[in-house]
Amino acid sequence: MLRGNFGELGVELAAIAIAYAIAGVGTWIILKIIDATVGLRVKEEAELQGLDINEHGEEGYNSEFGDRPT
Repeated sequence: MLRGNFGELGVELAAIAIAYAIAGVGTWIILKIIDATVGLRVKEEAELQGLDINEHGEEGYNSEFGDRPT
């Protein structure tokens, strides 16, 4: 059973909703700024080549984990 000040519960729920809204709008603004400056995705060629090779110049997995017949 819920006992106590129901008015306070409403205030707390409103504060939660406001915090979610601020976080959502702030995240959207940050993503738009990043997208306008450097972009949110890598180029398709880099994605096809593999990001480990393209970004770091090395493979993420050695041949032990590569494709091999079973």
